[in-house]
Amino acid sequence: MRVLELASGEPPDIALKRALELSITPADAVDAVSLAVHAEKWDLVRLALDQRVADARQLALETLSARESTPFGPSLLALIDDKGSRVRRALVGLLLERQHPKHYDALLKICRDSWSNTEPFHDEPPSYPIAREAIDAIGSYDQLDDDACTQLIDIGSTSADRLLRVRAFTVVSNKGTAGARRALWAVSETRPFDWRNVDAIDALAGCPFVEPDIVSSVGLADLLRQPAPIAASKSVLVAAHADIEVAGATFDKIAHSDSSLPLLLLGCVLLARRDRFLANRLLDLLPKDHVARGILNISDQNLLPSGCIDDLGHIRVRQEVLHWLGRGITIENRKTRRSSVARRRFAAWWEAGSGAVV
Repeated sequence: MRVLELASGEPPDIALKRALELSITPADAVDAVSLAVHAEKWDLVRLALDQRVADARQLALETLSARESTPFGPSLLALIDDKGSRVRRALVGLLLERQHPKHYDALLKICRDSWSNTEPFHDEPPSYPIAREAIDAIGSYDQLDDDACTQLIDIGSTSADRLLRVRAFTVVSNKGTAGARRALWAVSETRPFDWRNVDAIDALAGCPFVEPDIVSSVGLADLLRQPAPIAASKSVLVAAHADIEVAGATFDKIAHSDSSLPLLLLGCVLLARRDRFLANRLLDLLPKDHVARGILNISDQNLLPSGCIDDLGHIRVRQEVLHWLGRGITIENRKTRRSSVARRRFAAWWEAGSGAVV
């Protein structure tokens, strides 16, 4: 290789070190690191963690991590501040595979990584893949302490990447303590309303368990009077986690609201998992022979027809309900609706073993 020729005449170790120092192209730098690995010169491979070429640093990281025990030492964890996005992303992948409490701080720091893979001149919203993957890595731990959850709530609340926020809030709700879920609920109640409120509620709604005091704080007035996106998300929270009698009484009253009636369908889809008889009784409150009464009996070959709820409630409430129920309703050309990837929605509730939300 050319850089090794520049260092010719030197002893092998010195020549290889010089090659690492002189390499300025990705090909030469990677070749130099590969030679050091082949020669088992691990001190030189570690030296390559500071090489000017990102590809060389990434190769050194991946090679040394395979030899290092868990937790990683300071020299590898220091790469969370590496100037190369690929190096930082590679480190996150390794930290996901090699879990250890001493990796917490590094992961939490890189959860704030602001490298975006979207094109600013296309006016696309920011997308922070490294931070998202770091949040996923944090979420792979069995349980998170309150400090970690506080940081994740702050990261989610301040990020311009909505999918990152959804992931952060979901990790807090699923892996945090009761105090963390209450802190997330506090975010959902902030004013003025924005999508942070919706994402916090959705994260709690999709959690296996939510504290009763959180759920009981949702009143009928919230579902009838708050903005449609929030009312829809709170309807799902109530249907999934409220006392079954309280939930039934709540949706019974919603069934008699002209503007909020579509929320009844959200409640019935989830309540059917807890009490199918109750869900069917509530569906009977829809107008006689209304096609939406069959929402619990559809199949992949027999979805609800397009426009099936166009005569129910206020248009904004209908639109929000369609975000959740879109997989079970066809559009004009018989294709299923497409929903924004940032919007939580019901899975195929008619399939055996299907999860409630995705």
